[in-house]
Amino acid sequence: MKAKIVLNSPYQAAGVFPGRKMPKSVGLFGLSGRRGVHLQIWRGICPAAGGRFFNHQPNIMIDMLKKALQEASDSLREQAAAFGEGARERGYHLIEEWLLIFPKLEMYGLEVKSFALSVALSPSLDVELLGRHEDFKKERLEHILAETKHSTALTSVFQTIKTAYALHRRTLANLNDPLIVKIRIRIPPEIKVYIGKPTIE
Repeated sequence: MKAKIVLNSPYQAAGVFPGRKMPKSVGLFGLSGRRGVHLQIWRGICPAAGGRFFNHQPNIMIDMLKKALQEASDSLREQAAAFGEGARERGYHLIEEWLLIFPKLEMYGLEVKSFALSVALSPSLDVELLGRHEDFKKERLEHILAETKHSTALTSVFQTIKTAYALHRRTLANLNDPLIVKIRIRIPPEIKVYIGKPTIE
């Protein structure tokens, strides 16, 4: 059994290959086209060294490497656990706040059609709401925004709807039914407004 290491230097491997340089080759780290010296660690008799006996064990280096990797893994695990706990707490707190918002959105004409909870490192809530275009004409949206100006969540939803309608008008496209609002409650929240049903999700 043997292990091979490529040294990227012109020095000779004295005692293993006395007075010999090896040709161009590919080493452990994918290096090619360079002259180097091959050092072979043998268990038993090394013919190239004139029959001398070698028994070099790389156990010390392996143990050091294992220890370093273990310490790094433990540190990352602790950081992930701390981050995960904080992220979960913030996520659940945000979801709790938005659960009070959805009944108010229904009062303004946005009906909850689907509801999904995802639990991961940070939890998220996906809610799809359906509305009618006639309930959100420009004048009424201005009135709703004036009423909800003290609620950041409500303002963000209706401001996104207002902006979506404004951009849609510039396309001169038909106003297709329905109005769909998709809200993903996570850190940070995400609001999507569809004018017309999307054919590709």
